[in-house]
This record gives sequence, C-alpha cells and structure tokens, in this order.
Amino acid sequence: MPDPATALAAMRSGKIDILDSIQLAAAKQMQNTNPEIVQIPIPYGTGFTLDPRNDLAPFNDIKVREALQMAINLPEYSGQNYYQGTCSPDPLSLTSAYLKGWGFPTSVAAGLKDQYAYNVQEPRHC
Repeated sequence: MPDPATALAAMRSGKIDILDSIQLAAAKQMQNTNPEIVQIPIPYGTGFTLDPRNDLAPFNDIKVREALQMAINLPEYSGQNYYQGTCSPDPLSLTSAYLKGWGFPTSVAAGLKDQYAYNVQEPRHC
C-alpha cells in the first residue's frame, strides 16, 4: 500500500496483519488508539553516513577519521533528544545486530570501544 494513511487504517481495522516502516508518531498514536495491536520495534538496520574520500587528505589519516568519530556523541543522538530513544547508540555495520546471523553485535568490536566513545579531549587525536 503506497499510501501510509491507507496502510494504517487497514492495520487498525484488521484488514492486514503486519505493517513495517511506520513513522514514530504514527506508531505512538496507534499504541494509544489500538493498544491491542502488538508492536515490535526493530532498530533501523543502516545508519545515515557521510563517507569522505579516504584516499585524500585529511581523511587518509586514520587518526583524523577516529577523531571525527569520537566527536559524535552517539548516546545523546540516540536518546530522547533526537530519536526519542528509538535507536541504539552502538555503532552499526551495514546491517543491524538485531538481524541475528547478519549483523555483528557491538561486543565483536570491543577492541574499538574507545574509538567509538564520545571523547573530545583525547590528546592523541588533537
């Protein structure tokens, strides 16, 4: 169903059994108006990224790329301020760790934990 309003109406009336990619506001409204409908939140599988040319300066320096990553406060963005607590602050690969067998859990990248932690004071990157 290309029209989201039609799809939501069909879900509410029981004409369809499943609906994905619902906007957060619509999901919250449905939760209030139709609490009998089971909702299973699934984190978005890919992130929106800026992909610089890593073959050109300054991005060809791994320390510059690490410093850029460390300047992003992932917990703040995933929290109530921007995404209303609906996404994970953990770094993502091309697929979400939610997709067992396809995405890697954050624990796999334990050796990279410091490079993904928000830290604008780390002297080796300044």
